[in-house]
Amino acid sequence: MLDDIEETVYTRLPEKFQPVAQKWFYVLNPRLSWTYRRKPDEVDQAFVDRFFDDEVEFDRYRTEFLESEIGEVCMNAESAIPDEYTVFDAHRKDTLKYYTLVRKFEPSVVVETGVYNGVSTAALLLGLRENDHGHLHSVDCSARLRDEDGVASRREYFERGRPSCSEPGSAELVPGREPGWILPDSLRERWTLHEGHPRERLPDLLADLGSVDVFVHDSEHSTSCMLFEFELAWRHLSRDGLILSSHIHWNDAFETFVDEHDCESGLTTFHYLGYEGERVPCRTGFIRKA
Repeated sequence: MLDDIEETVYTRLPEKFQPVAQKWFYVLNPRLSWTYRRKPDEVDQAFVDRFFDDEVEFDRYRTEFLESEIGEVCMNAESAIPDEYTVFDAHRKDTLKYYTLVRKFEPSVVVETGVYNGVSTAALLLGLRENDHGHLHSVDCSARLRDEDGVASRREYFERGRPSCSEPGSAELVPGREPGWILPDSLRERWTLHEGHPRERLPDLLADLGSVDVFVHDSEHSTSCMLFEFELAWRHLSRDGLILSSHIHWNDAFETFVDEHDCESGLTTFHYLGYEGERVPCRTGFIRKA
């Protein structure tokens, strides 16, 4: 709410006074970036303009999501685990955007890599359930990070590899739990989990599926693995299909792929948390096949 008020006040200022407002912004918030502070709102608006008929359509889906049981599902799961862990393995705004895209485009086949506790998985499945159409195939090896000798200590080479921007423990599957454990039975009807690393499971899975309408990357965020997943998904992506990827700022895989392919691309979210530990704002991007 405060962010909305700040943005409204700034935009209503006469143009000649806006530089002064920026100056005082830095005086009051010396560690923040004015450009980065405004960027999330710009990306959000561009997202709505690109994918939806109007604000009304997007707001309808947004309201559905916020009024659904997903918040209760996450909070109930959070209250059931030790304090040093969290179920929140994805940004809320990312899960909202995923839900709205599923509702808008009504995909038949959705594939994601990286499940962990299942927050973004729940958002995708909620959209499919509301559509009464489509199926989600998830590939995940987070249990392997916990179980295999020597792998847990090398977590930097697997899956997300480090915590999400602001949640300690978000790169770990809660001990004693299986991938997607927070998902209630009401969301599991349209879900198939394929355990294993994407490099091992994706080729055969996509070959069996034939065509994919939406592909979501949130597994190993290394350059090689991201390019591997993007390239493989692209070959099976339907016309106007979408590739969605979180944490595209960690390396140049996203930019490299976009430069080498005839596709539409952009940001779905831009997360600016405004603290000194965040060297580069977190970004989630989309690639669309024309």
